[in-house]
Amino acid sequence: MPHHVYLVEDHPVLRQIYAELIDASDDLRVAGAAASAEAALAELPDLDINVAVVDVSLGGPRGTAHGIDLVGELHRLWPAMRLLVVSGHDETVYAERAMRAGARGYLMKHESGPNLLPVIRRVLAGDVALSDRMLERVPEALCAPLPAL
Repeated sequence: MPHHVYLVEDHPVLRQIYAELIDASDDLRVAGAAASAEAALAELPDLDINVAVVDVSLGGPRGTAHGIDLVGELHRLWPAMRLLVVSGHDETVYAERAMRAGARGYLMKHESGPNLLPVIRRVLAGDVALSDRMLERVPEALCAPLPAL
């Protein structure tokens, strides 16, 4: 039985491309999609979703980080749902915020074509999916600053 994926992406062309990539796989199916956080929150209670792919920039009154707010809300409402953030914004700025909100992965849009399905599968498996550049930063971000010598 395939895993159910929900897409939250405000660009209709990207939503369609992601859906086609996902539906072409044997183990994943798009079970729904929304262009806004509000539409996603209205539809998700009626669906059985394993992973949500959320864009950082959903527009609307809250600006760029609106998708991160949605990730936090989804994590609060459905803690078992895996969350992957896909963004055109610099991961050094938003990846840590997305992960703290409840995401298990952060994928840059320019890398999403060949990497989308493997990253979704990693997130579904419970792994953390970040670029090598971000994985190098994680230990440093978790450590307390060192005093000057």
